Amino acid sequence: MNYDITYTVRAPGPKIFKERELVELLIKEFDPIQEHFTVIGLDNAGAICIQKDVFLGGLGEVHVEPRVVFRYLLLAGAATFIVAHNHIGADLLPSHGDISVTKRLKECGKIIGIKLLDHIIYNESKGFSFSEKEMMGEM
Repeated sequence: MNYDITYTVRAPGPKIFKERELVELLIKEFDPIQEHFTVIGLDNAGAICIQKDVFLGGLGEVHVEPRVVFRYLLLAGAATFIVAHNHIGADLLPSHGDISVTKRLKECGKIIGIKLLDHIIYNESKGFSFSEKEMMGEM
């Protein structure tokens, strides 16, 4: 069976130094109609090597499969990664599902050797960073 895997590679992309810079990039692509789950792979220099919406959801949730996330990261040669998704409403606090998928991706990343740096939840004007809120170490 042949698989057609398409993805966007930015070589070299902008280096992201702060959560706010990434949120500003994501807000430009905000979709008020449905949730987008985006994977952002970073190379060894910290530049974006891939940014891809890997899953689309409805108004309130999106189903995430780690194997799909890591397929794109491996193909792009990512050393580390960040995931992000938009919330349609004003509430940016992570749901139990958001926390669960973050834990799962972090564990899978440990096994594969691609470290999850952050999970960002954003809306049309601001963002919530697991890393900034020191939640990544708790997982």
